[in-house]
Amino acid sequence: MSNRASDFTVALKRSRRPSLTSPVLPYINESASERGFFDAVKPLFDAAVLRCGFAAEGFCFARSPKSRVRTIALGCTRKGSGNIFTDGGGFEISAPESETAFAEDIAAAFESAGLKGGVRRGESDGVSVNALCLTNYFDATRSFDPDFALTVSESLAKAVCVNTDTAFVARENTEAYGQPKKGEHGARVLILQHLLGYEGYCVNTDAYFSDKTLAALNAFQADNAVPESGHLCERTLSALLHLDCPATVPKSGVWVRYLQRKLRSKLYDVSADGFCGENTRGAVKEFLSEYGEGCDANDFVKILSLLDTCPPRPRLY
Repeated sequence: MSNRASDFTVALKRSRRPSLTSPVLPYINESASERGFFDAVKPLFDAAVLRCGFAAEGFCFARSPKSRVRTIALGCTRKGSGNIFTDGGGFEISAPESETAFAEDIAAAFESAGLKGGVRRGESDGVSVNALCLTNYFDATRSFDPDFALTVSESLAKAVCVNTDTAFVARENTEAYGQPKKGEHGARVLILQHLLGYEGYCVNTDAYFSDKTLAALNAFQADNAVPESGHLCERTLSALLHLDCPATVPKSGVWVRYLQRKLRSKLYDVSADGFCGENTRGAVKEFLSEYGEGCDANDFVKILSLLDTCPPRPRLY
């Protein structure tokens, strides 16, 4: 690799146009929107590029004085009926001629992840990525899907690495996260803050391990049955990265929130609060009555497998 990641500043921005809401009502929850999808992808993407050693927008760290900027505008489209894309849905990337190579790198990363779409000549100043089409029923439901958000964020990070000729650091590489603790400042703290924020914990993304960050970390550890450590320990990181799937449905924590997000992507009315209460148990019961006859309501692995394979259901709101 001929470049250093720290020579580049990477930014993911929301498309400048007004937020688009899915027009396929009444079949999709009204909150299936461009803004909601961006808000899910943004912290995952920022954590990914920081993990790979890039400078984040607004944070210098060890950034070179001659740092170059790579910017991606992320959104959705509702052009047409959705059938303009392969298989009825997919991504669309537009870029001016000067950014064609970057657009093609993003398209290649998406395609290697199993997503389909294409690149067209754009009139914008940079690369614009419409990751899904909100006029397509299946695509619109994916705006809720945590696996889809992760796929998009990691694919965009890989494309940045390819385009800048820098090494991609895999998400599962736990050594890339370190063990930040109170008082520390830097990229490792900012990664932790992005991951905690994605899981719904109130934390400032200022790269400083303050009392507020410590409080969010302690709350996360309590919700995930991890002993309070005061720093990003191995078990906490494993939970944040969803590395060890439990066999049975947990009472709280990241895997409950993941289950809730998967249920939302199939249009079950459940909030992603990370607690397996009456509402979540009822949604699981309803889901199993439709797609998992005979499945144990506590068999977490089986439930997730069924959610991966079943279609989103039509629902009136």
